[in-house]
Amino acid sequence: MLLGLLLALALHTGLKARGIFRTAVFLPQVTATVAIALVWLWIYNPGNGLFNALLSFIGIDGPAWLSSTRWAMPSVILVGIWQGIGMKMLIYLAALQSLPRELYEAASVDGASKVRQFFSITLPLLKPATFFVLITSMIGAFQSFDQIYILTDGGPANSTTMMTYEIYKSAFREFRVGYACAQSLVLFVLLMGFTLVNRRIMGGTRGHS
Repeated sequence: MLLGLLLALALHTGLKARGIFRTAVFLPQVTATVAIALVWLWIYNPGNGLFNALLSFIGIDGPAWLSSTRWAMPSVILVGIWQGIGMKMLIYLAALQSLPRELYEAASVDGASKVRQFFSITLPLLKPATFFVLITSMIGAFQSFDQIYILTDGGPANSTTMMTYEIYKSAFREFRVGYACAQSLVLFVLLMGFTLVNRRIMGGTRGHS
C-alpha cells in the first residue's frame, strides 16, 4: 500500500512520459499470473536465475529461494507485491486527481509546507481509497493461490501453504469436500471479521474535509 501510494504521488506530478510509467507499473496487474510465475521461476532459479547472477557479481552466493523454508514465503510475497502494486497505484492516483485544488491553494496561502499539506489534507482525504485498498489487498492476500501453486506447490515443508491452497488440497487432492467447505466458511468469516474491524478502526470510509 505504501509503495502504491508513493508511486501514485510520483506519477501525479508533472513527470515527463508519466503515461508510459503508469502503463509499465499497471501492466503486471493485467498479465496472466501463470506467465508471471513462470518468469519469476527463472528469476529465482538457484543455478542460472537473475537474482543469484546479480548477487554473484558482488561475491554473494544466493540461496535456493523457493526451496528454502526461510526464503520461500518472502519470495512469493515479492511476486505478489510486484503484480498487485499497479492496481493500488491506480486507485490512489484516481483519488489524488479528484482532490479539490482549492484546499491546497488555501493551505499555501496560509504558509503550509508540502509535507504539512500531505499529512493534513492529502492523507485524510485519501481515507476512502485507503480503506478500499486495505480491504481488497487483505482479501487478495488470503486468496493467494496461483503464485503458490506454480512457484512452490505449498512447500517447502508447508512454509508457503495459504488457506486457499489448503482448501484446494482438501477438496481436490484428498477429496474431503465437506472439510474443504468448512474451511471456506471459516475463511469467509475471517475476511468478514477483518473487514468490519478495519472499518471500525478507520471510522468508516468518509474522508475529512
